[in-house]
Formats: sequence, structure tokens, C-alpha cells
Amino acid sequence: MRRSKVRDTQSDRIELWAFAGWQLDASQWLLTAPDGGEVALTRGEFRLLLALVQQKGRLVDRDQLLSATAGEEADVYDRSIDAIISRLRRKLGDHGGRDLIRTVRGEGYQLGVSARSAG
Repeated sequence: MRRSKVRDTQSDRIELWAFAGWQLDASQWLLTAPDGGEVALTRGEFRLLLALVQQKGRLVDRDQLLSATAGEEADVYDRSIDAIISRLRRKLGDHGGRDLIRTVRGEGYQLGVSARSAG
């Protein structure tokens, strides 16, 4: 059974996103904090954050995030999403973005602020 895709075709074309003073540039694989500093993210962290941002605050379940970060070959029971979320929260928190990602217990994750196209 195929997992549902997190992205839609309109969101795929947007390359620059803004949320709560942050900028996420999908074409450059770059996250810029509100203070102007660059935040170094791993490939998985970047893809997970991009998946959340593209959903503009809608709930994203673990299977959708696994698909967005690791592709179709990811193990459904893999707890790697929790580890990526934890590392990403820590990195965002280092730049004042501690509460940007919300956990909806038993359901998934969502961006806790509104996101918009910035480009």
C-alpha cells in the first residue's frame, strides 16, 4: 500500500517559505532564523521541516513524514521521525523557535505557526 504524499502540486512549486520570522529556501536547502543566522540541518531535518511548512499548519501523520523524509522504502514502524523531530526542535530552540512544532498525541505533528510563500 502506498503512503499518501505530504505535498501537493502547488506547494511543490513554492521554493521560499516564511513563518514566524524564519525563512526556508527549498531551492538552496537553507533555513534562516529570525536573527539572520543560518541553521545547519541534516537532509532528514530539512525535509521534515519542509513537509510541515508546506502543509501550512495542517496535521501531518508519521507515515506522511516518513514518506517525505526517507521515501517509500522507509519502515512504517521506524521511530526515526521522533528522533528527527527532537533534533529539529533543539536546533530551532537554539534560535528562539522552541515551540514551532506541535505534537498532536497519537495523530502526528504540525507547524504551530502559519506559513506563507515568500517568493
